[in-house]
Amino acid sequence: MGARSESKAAEAIKSIKSSIPDEVEIIWLPFDLASTKLIRNAAEQFSAQSQRLDILVLNAGVMSLPPGETEIGHEIQLGTNHTGHFLLTKPLLPALLRTAEEPDSDVRVVSLSSVGHNLAPSFDTVINQERLRKG
Repeated sequence: MGARSESKAAEAIKSIKSSIPDEVEIIWLPFDLASTKLIRNAAEQFSAQSQRLDILVLNAGVMSLPPGETEIGHEIQLGTNHTGHFLLTKPLLPALLRTAEEPDSDVRVVSLSSVGHNLAPSFDTVINQERLRKG
């Protein structure tokens, strides 16, 4: 389970484990979707520990943050909520494809959102970083 905060990850892991009948191992992968370095580290750590990936749930999201940018210069919300998901999925794609070739597999990539997109600026503003920073 990828998360920025170890304490929040531990809380989520505990909640998941308490709601299912079988014992499962869930490992926290520290990362932040605004950091290409941390995304890459998490994907590498996952790949070193597992050959199989059945489901990837892209559930991170930030909203109404102060102005800021990701390490690669994207506006912080766009970079975290969209670019970060892409940068995480791309290195995990080989594991997803390998798993999909296994018998009885049912591989999924699930990308979640909210109705917060209704509050977003126009597409022309979103793709114009300078206009987006000015809000």
